[in-house]
Amino acid sequence: GNPITQWDKLDQKNVMWRLERVGGEKQPVVAEPKPDVVVAHVQYKGEIKRVQSDEYVEITNRGTGAADISGWSLDADDADQSFKFPAGTTLAPGQSVRVYTNQVHSESGGFTFGIKRAIWNDLGDVARLSDAAGNLISSLGYGAEA
Repeated sequence: GNPITQWDKLDQKNVMWRLERVGGEKQPVVAEPKPDVVVAHVQYKGEIKRVQSDEYVEITNRGTGAADISGWSLDADDADQSFKFPAGTTLAPGQSVRVYTNQVHSESGGFTFGIKRAIWNDLGDVARLSDAAGNLISSLGYGAEA
C-alpha cells in the first residue's frame, strides 16, 4: 500500500525526522531543520563603572535550522528595559549575537539597548527572550537567580 508519513520526536541534534512506514518499518526520508534559540549568557557585571555599558546578553541558535527572530524581544524585568530585534534579523544554525547595554559591536550583531545606565542587576535576575507574539522562548537566571 501507500506509505504512511508521520513526525517523530526530536533527536539529540534537534532535527525533526519525517518517517515513512513502509512494510511495517520506519525509514527516515527527510530531516527537517529545526531552530533552537536560547539566552546563552548574561554578562551582568560590566567593567565600566556605574553605567556598565559593556554588559551584554548573548542569544544563540543551537538548532540545525535558521531562526527569524525579527520582532522578538529581550527583557530585563523592567518595562523600559526591553530590546526588540529589528526586521530581517536571522540567526543561522550555531550563530550567536549579543545585545549590549549601550555599546555597538558589529562583530557580534551590532545590537544595543541604547540605555545609558546599567540594566542587568549585579545581584542577579532573569533575562527573558520572547517571540513576536509575546510567547516566552527562553530565559536564563544569573547571579543569585541562577
